[in-house]
Amino acid sequence: MVKNVIPTNSRLLKKISKNMVKLLKKAKIDEEIIFDIHVSLEEALRNAMMHGNKLDIRKKLWLKRNSNRML
Repeated sequence: MVKNVIPTNSRLLKKISKNMVKLLKKAKIDEEIIFDIHVSLEEALRNAMMHGNKLDIRKKLWLKRNSNRML
């Protein structure tokens, strides 16, 4: 399992989702699915920062994935 700790900083959202899109494209995932994942991930992280962490920069987000590779 891969764990990423993300600071509560909305400026990082684009960078994080861009990296995920790169991984998905490398795995040859369909573009429509990539778009859906991109939008969902960015929205989930934004909601966690705003509503969960109340934009408190002392708080972190924990993002976990089951694998480094995409199947």
